[in-house]
Amino acid sequence: MEYLNYTYLAPAKVNFFLKIGEKNPANNLHYIFSIIRRVSVFDRITFEINEDHNKLKVIPGKTISKQLVQKELQEYTDNLEKKLLGDDNLIIKASNLFFNKINLKNKYINAVVEKNIPMQAGLGGGSSDAAGMLNILNRIYHNPLNYDELNSIAIKLGSDVSFFLNERDALVAGTGEIIIPIAEKSLKKYYIAVIVPKFGISTKEAYEAFDDLVLTKKINYYNILNLNFS
Repeated sequence: MEYLNYTYLAPAKVNFFLKIGEKNPANNLHYIFSIIRRVSVFDRITFEINEDHNKLKVIPGKTISKQLVQKELQEYTDNLEKKLLGDDNLIIKASNLFFNKINLKNKYINAVVEKNIPMQAGLGGGSSDAAGMLNILNRIYHNPLNYDELNSIAIKLGSDVSFFLNERDALVAGTGEIIIPIAEKSLKKYYIAVIVPKFGISTKEAYEAFDDLVLTKKINYYNILNLNFS
């Protein structure tokens, strides 16, 4: 039985641009091109591995808590519980897929997530949490999976998860699985003001709205993929 506590920080991200193309008929996900950068807002995840069952608790972190009055904080906490608890949570999905991939039976996680990354704001909180879980589990079990094997799990979890497996800014292509890391100091540093309204839009809803607008049908993959960011 394993009851050691592990902790990791999962960063948010900002898309410096996002170009959306047609859907891939194989998985119904859109082809995209984007430059994505990590930003210094982090979810904090603490967990232990056990042999009983998955358990997840989600609480507002300091970044969220200090911006809300008590009534708003209670509403936000209730909203967290509705949207993020259960086996559909990406952290739980990531750990289940990891243990299945390395053929470990009866392994579960008991996790507490301190949410500082606003939900449904395009900042990648859930994807980052999931990628962080994959990376730390791989280290705990002495790296049984290489990057490609981890990425094969990430692709199943969502289009942003592959990006967060890396620790660098990147050009992202395909349906999110093609990651071209950008060399350190190639991009200027910026101060970014992220203004989050009191409503959210899920990724699914945003892409469905995009489809309704029919803004684009084609992307020039060749030109983008051959930009020299290395």
